[in-house]
Amino acid sequence: THKNKKFAAIDRVMSEDSFRITVLLRLSPLLPLSLANYLYGLTSVRMGPYVLGSMVGLLPGMFGIVSAGAMGGKAVSGAGGDIVWWKIVLSVSMILFVVSYIGSLAKKTLDAMDKESENSPNLEPF
Repeated sequence: THKNKKFAAIDRVMSEDSFRITVLLRLSPLLPLSLANYLYGLTSVRMGPYVLGSMVGLLPGMFGIVSAGAMGGKAVSGAGGDIVWWKIVLSVSMILFVVSYIGSLAKKTLDAMDKESENSPNLEPF
């Protein structure tokens, strides 16, 4: 068993829902890729869902970087037009969704682990 309650919750979520968590963490700009990779190495994430989730989760970020570069190039050359507001709104909405979803998953797992540890005398206390 894990002695750290929060890490145990993260490890459980990563092992049970590797693909979805990997996609959501890859979509989140708040967690640097190197830190996320370190987290994956510490947890029980499964390899197949990790690879597929990384590919799916990194595509929107690459699209955003390429789009920003294209808009920046047009702005510098004077060929720029109006700002595409729907892309900005979509990006901010996705960030908010990912952050709140991951938070709710972690809270739900922590609550479940609390109930489990209260009901099972064989589990070591955290």
